[in-house]
Amino acid sequence: PSSFAVAKDFYEKYKREFYCPNEKLVGGSAGGNSAGGSAWFICNPQGMPGAYKARPTKKRKGGLMGFRNAKQGCLIYTSKRTSTLGFETALMNSFRGSDKCDIHVFAPGEITDASRNNANMQSNINFHNWGFKGSTVQTNPGSGQFKTFRESVKELGHTDRDIDLFVMDCVGCEWDVMKDLLPPVSGLSSTAEADGVGDIMQIVMNLYEKPANANDLFQAMELNNYAIFHKEEPAPTENQFGFSFIKLAPGFWEEAD
Repeated sequence: PSSFAVAKDFYEKYKREFYCPNEKLVGGSAGGNSAGGSAWFICNPQGMPGAYKARPTKKRKGGLMGFRNAKQGCLIYTSKRTSTLGFETALMNSFRGSDKCDIHVFAPGEITDASRNNANMQSNINFHNWGFKGSTVQTNPGSGQFKTFRESVKELGHTDRDIDLFVMDCVGCEWDVMKDLLPPVSGLSSTAEADGVGDIMQIVMNLYEKPANANDLFQAMELNNYAIFHKEEPAPTENQFGFSFIKLAPGFWEEAD
């Protein structure tokens, strides 16, 4: 069978695990997560800017002294493989009230979309001309085109901050990047660090192909209290599979079991 058929058979077993009553397709029409990174299914996007206000201030991970401030505002990361900002523009337009989100766009090269020059957008959207890579992935010395997730968080001064939404569409890098975001599970996450990143409330991404450790990713997501709230079926010509995850309280899985 083709690589697409093998991958499709594998992903077929992963179904929606949580129903989000306010799920919205942001940035496009039918096609969703498969639409070149311009449209994604998000849970309650209109309420995202104010959600951080309800989160408690929590102790930092790893038993370190001090507290992680969850009340520093809404923070969104998007990793792009296109030069358009259709999703980010639509997301901003969906926000209600005066609260907004601080959106950081990561894309190797230049964002050429005309909305970059829109004065109303510049105060909320921040552009970074590098993409993400896993911490075990080697790049050319001195190359600024790719950085690890934690390198980016530290450079931008976001250490210990919660991230309300992380959108990732980087054509294969997702398997290496996710190793750095989740505590160790089997062979998937042996490079994960103990501290530096707060909770990521939603992770929306396209998964490409089916590497040998694909099952470990879904196991790690569940063990870290993430549930699938949307799954996007690919077209026959696409070898990518869109998943939207939301972080829930541990009790969700206890009740499910």
